[in-house]
Amino acid sequence: MLAAPPNLSTAKANGAFYTPNDVARFLVSWAVRSKNDRVLDPSHGGGVFIRAAFDRVLELGAAAEINVFGIELDSNAHQATSESLKAIGFPIDNLQQGDFFEAARKGLGQFDAVVGNPPFIRYQRFAGTMRDRAIALMLRSPRRTAQRCRSSKRSRTEFPSFG
Repeated sequence: MLAAPPNLSTAKANGAFYTPNDVARFLVSWAVRSKNDRVLDPSHGGGVFIRAAFDRVLELGAAAEINVFGIELDSNAHQATSESLKAIGFPIDNLQQGDFFEAARKGLGQFDAVVGNPPFIRYQRFAGTMRDRAIALMLRSPRRTAQRCRSSKRSRTEFPSFG
């Protein structure tokens, strides 16, 4: 997987941080506990969490094409990661290039585990339509995001279709 973003200035603007492989594997092994778990990385960046989830579902006896999905805003990171994952047999049709909030608005379905390293951006830069879509998604969620984040229990997360 990518150890660093293909374009440093774009990565910085998007708040990208590339997680070490061993950290991603540890977190995914905690989050993905069943071969039936569906996994989403809403900002897949270099693909380290996608790769860890791919390995984990195969280890559990599941098929990655029905269990592991990712979305990435940065088109360069998405393309480089897609090529890297394709080389190991990952079904790249499960990767989307685009805005997670827009994809969630259209409906992504249910996921048992949402893994990844969210972008670290300044609150002041999180504005405009992207912020509006994020707030709308949170408000329409069956459970409030803040409540879900405080819980240490696993729960199925659905990103409903709005239209």
